[in-house]
Amino acid sequence: MSDNNTTDLTTEAGPHSAIMKAFDHMPIAVGLFDKAGRFLYMNSMFRQLHCGDDAGLKIESFADLRKAGMFRGWEVDPDEHFARVLANLVETGEHEDQIEVRGRVLCTHDVLIDGELIISTQKDMTDRIKIEREIAYLASHDTMTGLANRASFEAQLAQTISMNSHSSGHFSVLMADLDRFKQINDTYGHPAGDEVLKEIACRFRASLGHNDFVARLGGDEFVFLCRGDDHTTRALASRLAASGAQPIQYDGTSLSVGVSVGYATFPAHGRDQESLLRAADHALYQAKTVGHGIVQHYHPPEEAAYVSAVTSDAGRQAFCSRTEKQRKSGQQHKGGKGEDQCQHPAHDGQRKNGADQTNGHAQQAHRHAEQRHQHRKPEGKAHRHGHKADEDFQHSHHGLSCPVEVVLEE
Repeated sequence: MSDNNTTDLTTEAGPHSAIMKAFDHMPIAVGLFDKAGRFLYMNSMFRQLHCGDDAGLKIESFADLRKAGMFRGWEVDPDEHFARVLANLVETGEHEDQIEVRGRVLCTHDVLIDGELIISTQKDMTDRIKIEREIAYLASHDTMTGLANRASFEAQLAQTISMNSHSSGHFSVLMADLDRFKQINDTYGHPAGDEVLKEIACRFRASLGHNDFVARLGGDEFVFLCRGDDHTTRALASRLAASGAQPIQYDGTSLSVGVSVGYATFPAHGRDQESLLRAADHALYQAKTVGHGIVQHYHPPEEAAYVSAVTSDAGRQAFCSRTEKQRKSGQQHKGGKGEDQCQHPAHDGQRKNGADQTNGHAQQAHRHAEQRHQHRKPEGKAHRHGHKADEDFQHSHHGLSCPVEVVLEE
């Protein structure tokens, strides 16, 4: 392009003035400059984005923009940005990028013309990108607490498993839920329950270490990743349990809650998502069986000892006695109605449906436990002592997590 053509392009009197006026009415920014950074043309949108509202500001080069302080709002170093753009233009002839300028997000497309001139078109994508980011946030976060959601946690867990599968690394999955949460919901209503969840989420977040991760699975159930050794995991679990010790103030009332925690470790208790979550959930159920505010590490099942205990008359009597004590204790502490039948303490699979509505959780948990108890119960006294019955019973108890000493202790 000759000097005459360049002059014509940047003056109102030139033959290209109609094109320049058309550019001024375009909804995108258009700028023309040489490789030395001297501006040959800026349309009104380009000037507005980079020069602000000062219409009288004389800008002939990027150096003038710097002197005028127009680069102070950039999120990247301007010199590094221009050097990278120019290098890419020389190599490929064009460059696409996304930059933030004074709070605005610009998508840029630069093209090298005849090896000398650069035409840059830029579009303000702030509103669109803001919407996209909001959608991405909603897809990965729990709207009530602001914590990550189940999908986000599963992605983090999958990545952590992959990183540690080919090394000697280890980490832990912790599950926690709130004690007496249903009682608070039933007594004070769901708004009180929502405030409890928000406050507990803040306390959980404050309890995390640098490499820890927390998500809300649903209801009053939360899950954590602790990328540390067993000592670090126990310390985190203790902090989480302690976070529920202080009452939560709601509408002039002190609400007493508690936090129970169960955790399992990779690879000792599982090498995939399902087994790790199941083990952590079993450990949490063990903690809830013992009492409130309990931290419980996962214990692999002692199936042979368990079958020997619960298939004997004495063992079954001790088991039912233990469960009856727990039922009566639950009536005193929770004010709820106990169940007439002794339930099996083992728990396999998901205890809660993950929904925000907590009403009905207790009934669902009871039905689930009762069904599993009926499924596992040996049929007939004669068969209980037979080898075939014992073998079938052990198969039906695969994955049982409650240690015998926890179940049968007086």
